[in-house]
Amino acid sequence: MWKKLQEDGDVSDISCFKEPVVSFYSACIEYLEWWTQQFEDIKVLEWTFLESELSWTQISSAMGFIMSKKSDLNINDEELFDEVSCVKSYVTEDILKQREETNTPVDRRWVEIFGNLKNKNISHGNLQKIIEFCLSLPESNAPTDRVFSIMNNL
Repeated sequence: MWKKLQEDGDVSDISCFKEPVVSFYSACIEYLEWWTQQFEDIKVLEWTFLESELSWTQISSAMGFIMSKKSDLNINDEELFDEVSCVKSYVTEDILKQREETNTPVDRRWVEIFGNLKNKNISHGNLQKIIEFCLSLPESNAPTDRVFSIMNNL
């Protein structure tokens, strides 16, 4: 590109080309950082993907985040701790690797876990509330955009 500019005209002042390009890329990076900031808050929910072993610290952080967003959600943290302990005994490193290899979707992984707990008559209501909240978060705003689009057409 620079060679083409040299052939076509005066390039003695490179700043007339460089400044707008740098400004454009800086604005792009700023926008992307601003747009992705919204995802920082929900990083406390990453453990629900079941990509690594569960820890109580992760789950209690998620519970605090969820309770701050949905204060009417009633979760007993003592019962939740027991439920998580049961899940941790079922979800071993081998199970995690196997689910990764078979590309089992996250929702199917949780269905399997809750089914296992139900078969063993182990209470899991508190954990289920947290997972329901996490899995109900939209992956994009496309459904909302569709509704507004339909409303505008009406």
